[in-house]
Amino acid sequence: MKTLNKRYIQGATLTEVMISVFVLTFGILALMLTQIRSVASIAQAENQTLIAQAAEALAEGMQVNPTLDFKIVGSKKVLDVQYAAYKKDDVQISGTKTFKKLSDLTGNSKEDLANLQLDNFEAALQQLPDIEQIHYSICQDKETPDEPEMTAAGVFNDNCAAGGSANGAVIKVGWVMANASKQGEKTTFTYMLKVKG
Repeated sequence: MKTLNKRYIQGATLTEVMISVFVLTFGILALMLTQIRSVASIAQAENQTLIAQAAEALAEGMQVNPTLDFKIVGSKKVLDVQYAAYKKDDVQISGTKTFKKLSDLTGNSKEDLANLQLDNFEAALQQLPDIEQIHYSICQDKETPDEPEMTAAGVFNDNCAAGGSANGAVIKVGWVMANASKQGEKTTFTYMLKVKG
């Protein structure tokens, strides 16, 4: 019968096991944090996409319902396309809006159609998840408009140029989202779309 010599017996000490468990736990926590951040990024990207789609739908509606006029540029008469019925200054979306159909129109003026389209735009913006506050403006701006600004406190600055002279309009949106990965922290976003005249 053979006996084992204590010199050749090998195994892991308690210290080695504890260090391995600690490293494994740290790695799993890092993976979980990465997962939380990626979920928050996906929600942000989803909201940006939905806002872009809503603004583009409104822009298409605006282009079929413009206010047409002529202006003199130099010695030529030029068509001036504006969207006066859509002009809005810093609208904060609140309450509950529902989507409307063309059959819901009560009148047949440019303003009636513009109001229906604006109501549908606001209803689309209200559908967005995880948004604490959302504002928008539609203005006639300069040829190269400035980006809107939004603070974490919910203060919106559309940066529309007073007396802007460019053909068309600009849709500017700002919103605040709670940061899912950091409790109590808020992230702000803005979006701008130029509607050609």
